[in-house]
Amino acid sequence: MEYTEYKMDLKRIRAKIRTMKRTLKARQGTTDLVGYGLTVIRARLLEDSACYLTYGPYWWAMKDMLIRRGYSFGNDLDEEVLRHYRGQNDEESLVMCETFRDIYLECFMPGTRRFMLDGSGGEDYVLADRDMEIRILPDIALI
Repeated sequence: MEYTEYKMDLKRIRAKIRTMKRTLKARQGTTDLVGYGLTVIRARLLEDSACYLTYGPYWWAMKDMLIRRGYSFGNDLDEEVLRHYRGQNDEESLVMCETFRDIYLECFMPGTRRFMLDGSGGEDYVLADRDMEIRILPDIALI
């Protein structure tokens, strides 16, 4: 599969990082974008495990960062997709993940897990993280 879709412009991502760090410094007194961001995202995932889908193909970069920071969301990773949908460092990856989430919330139906990653018309990529799906099951059982 060719991974051509939903790629981020690094110049824009780096500009966004600078802006976000200035805002974070002014509001929270820190420039640790990744540390602060992952704390917020961890809380979001604990409240609604299904929201992992909002990160689309960037979910694996997010999960990798969470794992390395000691947040337990399992060890299931799609290494191939991870290689193609991440930044050169954690700040870039975090901002790419959140940027995709913004796109998802604006353009996709809630619960969408199919993404066309190959612009030449290959088959869709289906996002399914076994660890997160197990977390979602108790929520579904209550319905």
